[in-house]
Order: sequence, then C-alpha cells, then structure tokens
Amino acid sequence: MKGTIITVASCAALVVWGIVSPATFNLGFDFTDIFLGWMGAFWVTTLIAACTGICFLLAFPHVSAQKAIISVKDRIKYNLLSIRIYQDDIPTVAKGVSGALGWNVIYLVLNVVPMVFLAGPFMYVWFQLNALYAFDPMQAGDKSVVVAELKEGVDSVSVEVSLPDFASLGKRANLPGRVVFEVNASEEGLGEIKFRSGGEVFGKVLSVGERPRR
Repeated sequence: MKGTIITVASCAALVVWGIVSPATFNLGFDFTDIFLGWMGAFWVTTLIAACTGICFLLAFPHVSAQKAIISVKDRIKYNLLSIRIYQDDIPTVAKGVSGALGWNVIYLVLNVVPMVFLAGPFMYVWFQLNALYAFDPMQAGDKSVVVAELKEGVDSVSVEVSLPDFASLGKRANLPGRVVFEVNASEEGLGEIKFRSGGEVFGKVLSVGERPRR
C-alpha cells in the first residue's frame, strides 16, 4: 500500500509540475541534450526510453491489482484446459471459449487501468523527445517545399501566405485543396509561416538554424 501511495503521488506530482512549470522540464531535457547530445539523437532517445521503460516496469506492480491479475490468469488457464480436456463435449467447449474470452477482457481492463496513473509522466517524456529530436531546423541558404492542405471549400487562390523576415517565398502553385510553395531561408531565426483566408489566420512554426519552441 505504501508503494502504491508513493507511486501515485509521484506521478501526480510530475504531472502538476509539468503543468505549473513546463520551463523547468524543458531545462532538464536541455541539460540532458547538452551532456549526452554527443551520442546522437538515436542513442539519446534509446537511453532515455530504456530508463523510462525500467521506471514504468518498477511502478506498474504498485498501481495494478496484481492478485486480481493472477486470479484472472488462472481462470483463463482453467477455461483453456477444459477446452483441451473435453474437446469432444460441445457445450463444455462453448462454455470454455466464452469463459476464456470474458476473462481475457477483464485481464485487459486490469492491465489498462494502471495506464491512467502512468500515462501522464510517460507523455511528458515523449513530448520532450519529440520536440528535441523529431525535427531538424532549416539552415541559412536552404530551400524547402511546403504543402499546405486546405479544408473543404477554401479556394487555394484566396489563401495569403506570409513568411518571417529571415525567409522569402519562392515559387507557388495553387492546386485544388492545397497550396504548394517554396521557402528560401536567408538567415537564422525563429518565427511563423502565416496563412490567411477570409477572417481566419493559421500559423506554423518556421525555424532556421534554431531549435523549435517547445
């Protein structure tokens, strides 16, 4: 019981911490990137994922009904065994199949419930790794083609595209349901590509030589 309370309290504290002070989470992962970045994105994410997985496995027994899980597994085995032994008895086989399936559903529920407590901290780690290593910024002098998918009914010709001062708009093609254009990065900077249509404005982060915001 003590382990359960500590585990639940720790998960709740991490979630509250991430909501109240996300900048400290960012800072912590920034330091991790500084000290371990020389390993490369693949090995850093592998190491952090492995550590997270170990913590997950250690915490799981404290937030799951282990006795109930063992009992349900025994009932599943009992039903499977009855199917095997009385395979020529149709009513017994039917009862065994329905019982095994029913207890399997309960088994899945018992294993999913702990995720309610563990999902919060896990998602924070996933978001941080995604922000740090999933995207590479453009570099000054780079060119990139952007494809903007438009919602139904929006005329691509009417969509206005504006870029930050450190980038310029190249060739553009207006296609049914999408706008395709070229972005030329002239210098380092962090800003937004903005799309305007009627009274609606939508922005997408553009990073040149800088890490995108988290």
